[in-house]
Amino acid sequence: MQDFVYPDNLVNEVLGSYGAEKPGKYKLMYTLLLRNAESYADLSYTVYVIADSGAEFYKYHLSPPVVPEGGNGGNEGGEGGSESTESTVTTEKQTLEQGGNTALVPEGTKLEENTTAESLALTVSDIDEAESNANIEVGKGESAKSVDIHVEGVADDNTTPIIITLPAFADKGLNQGNLALYHVENGETVAMTQILSLAEVDAHNEFYYDPSTGDVTMALATFSEIAVVSELSAPWEGGVDHTWYEAKSSPYYISNADQLWSFSQIVGGMAEGVAQDDFAGDTVILLADINLNDTESDNGKVFYPIGYYNSLKSYDKVAGVSVTSNVSAFMGTFDGNGHTVANFYQNTWEMFGDYNSGYSGTPNHYKDAMGLFGYVANGIVQNLSVANFSSDGEFTPTGVITAYADNSTFQNISIFNCNPRVYNTGNGGIIGIAGRSNDAVESIILRNITVDNSNKISALWGSWDVACGGLVGMYRGNADSEGNATGDTITFENCRVAAQIDANNDVCGNYQYYDYRYAGMLIGSVRHNVKDA
Repeated sequence: MQDFVYPDNLVNEVLGSYGAEKPGKYKLMYTLLLRNAESYADLSYTVYVIADSGAEFYKYHLSPPVVPEGGNGGNEGGEGGSESTESTVTTEKQTLEQGGNTALVPEGTKLEENTTAESLALTVSDIDEAESNANIEVGKGESAKSVDIHVEGVADDNTTPIIITLPAFADKGLNQGNLALYHVENGETVAMTQILSLAEVDAHNEFYYDPSTGDVTMALATFSEIAVVSELSAPWEGGVDHTWYEAKSSPYYISNADQLWSFSQIVGGMAEGVAQDDFAGDTVILLADINLNDTESDNGKVFYPIGYYNSLKSYDKVAGVSVTSNVSAFMGTFDGNGHTVANFYQNTWEMFGDYNSGYSGTPNHYKDAMGLFGYVANGIVQNLSVANFSSDGEFTPTGVITAYADNSTFQNISIFNCNPRVYNTGNGGIIGIAGRSNDAVESIILRNITVDNSNKISALWGSWDVACGGLVGMYRGNADSEGNATGDTITFENCRVAAQIDANNDVCGNYQYYDYRYAGMLIGSVRHNVKDA
């Protein structure tokens, strides 16, 4: 068979229709399929638009074929024309696989002419970085990855979305707003829509991202280049994601800041449509480092402590809404799994909305709490680091790990570059106030703890007692009616404390308040008698 030479008008039409206007950037490749060729009318052909690099961008099956001038390919006397053909659709679901990638082809997918469902094939190939960056913008601190996706045999005018899953296509641990997916269609770069539930991904150009694995599942009716752009530092943008909790089965896994904020809301009873849960008997495991992206400058969001509750469910800084708060206990095991939670700031007045008489009446700041957790009771927090936490508060017990703790164990924990600052209450590198209840024998254990000299624990002025300690701000052991200790214990094992303990300050210019300040490298102050210390 002789070479099939296409006239210029066909080349120009295809290139112009599919965005290949730039001379020299694309070339055409033609494939002929012979079907009992009595004449050129019996030929079908495929047009491929190919980049100079060799990557396949578009593939089109055209009908009827063009008959070149001056002959019919060796079949003398053949007549021009075309053979009538019909497209078909799939009648049942089909799963395709290629190198760990999968495609779920639903019933009703339109196929190319003379193609059967059994001949469908998924192809996913990497695209050169320079070539990909011509279609997307990659900013400072961002990474990009692009692939070319095709389901061979699906018609170009198909409108039924096929569900494509690409394992580990994006980085793990990203939040809403940290990643974007783009689909290059017909020369246009289209932003895809993120859906927070995998089961709800069903419309063209929708996608779901699993932060625990980096897997991306998308719905595509047509196919070409797909690009993902990610922020490498994964800063929290204030989103919330409850999907980690849907299984209602321990252990639970938290993969990003959106899910950590969900965890906080669920323990505190603040989650919309989700009942309060103290996680007693359950384990929650952290799968990634968390960047809460909050500093002492006002940036429009607050990470409330895990277990914090406020009646309005949120706080609007711009509106200055005042809220009423309390703290619910976390009663399970939180395993940081060697990861770090970093970069967050809390402020009494910020969380309440205004000062509003903290000495009496409502709200009562003694209900408040600052730290990663608000309250841990009968629980365990372990294998965790916290970095770059700071706070300002009055009547607000504060601990870098937890504000309050009862009958709990804290082990294998380090904190770095933290500076909690408190008026009129307890402030500790790990626990603000240990022993909150008054009716049970308490045991607090701190094991394998490091609080190095990058940390500064500050007891600011106090007209009531204020105490700061490298590990615990105030220890409130229980006592009998005569004030004698009743057997409560606090145990330190292999704890290294080199923090700056800051009680010699005078932020108010009134030295009389020094009389109310207490400080210690381990504990700031102890209530009731101490035995066998």
